[in-house]
Amino acid sequence: MLLVVCMRPKQWLKNGFVVLPALFGEELASPGQAGRVAAAVACFCIGSSALYLVNDVLDREQDRRHPKKRWRPIAARQITPRTALTASAVMLVVALGGAVLVDPLFAVVLGGYCAMTAAYSVWLKHEVILDVMTIAAGFVLRVIAGAVVVDVEPSAWILICTGLLALMLAFAKRRHEGLSLADAREHHRRVLAHYSPAFVDAMIILTAGATLTAYAAYTTVGKAADAHLAGSIPFVLYGVLRYLWIVFHRNEGGSPTAVVWSDRPLQATIALWVVTVGVLLAVAGG
Repeated sequence: MLLVVCMRPKQWLKNGFVVLPALFGEELASPGQAGRVAAAVACFCIGSSALYLVNDVLDREQDRRHPKKRWRPIAARQITPRTALTASAVMLVVALGGAVLVDPLFAVVLGGYCAMTAAYSVWLKHEVILDVMTIAAGFVLRVIAGAVVVDVEPSAWILICTGLLALMLAFAKRRHEGLSLADAREHHRRVLAHYSPAFVDAMIILTAGATLTAYAAYTTVGKAADAHLAGSIPFVLYGVLRYLWIVFHRNEGGSPTAVVWSDRPLQATIALWVVTVGVLLAVAGG
């Protein structure tokens, strides 16, 4: 049970980005394609959880000085580093082996994601700007992986929207870390010393505006406009503004997935957006 906690199943929500190419490519109606997408999501969940174990082993000393992370099983010495790393290795073999069965090219993308995430845990998370860009790249790779699985070419717009949205979430995470840790922030994550409150707030607003602009452009220009996807803009607008309200009014955002799991209006918005996109694509295709 403690090992499952280390795997952070609530974070699996991020792997929903793997589904986006199939959603926009109208591939989910095919049982075969839907099954391949589900298998791809499962591989990403297992692979990402394996890397969480590695990250928790590397960060166990810093986590012990964190007000919340000190209760993580590895930091709390409830699970030994050796046990965690062994489980991580087994999970990586399962994830990559399963990915090869789904599609060899998908396995390459998943392997690249795992390698980048490992580099983030060891080095990149300590480099200002590169840390948040790496987080954003992870979401983009999820979309690319999903496109590979259903054999569709991902739109440049959807990759741009995904990257910008992920940057906004990453900067919001840095903001929350800086606020919650206060003067102790440098002892937990030294890169936080390079993120002033003014800079982080400016980057959150900048990336939020860029995300909305990019999505509006995506849904009103080219093929997406033919499906009348502009009708989904209000849900994206509300979702981004709602998230900004949570970040600045509640001073939350340390964990995007925790925000989604706890905020009913945000959950409803995401669900309505998925349904709206699906209906608009079906009507346009029919």
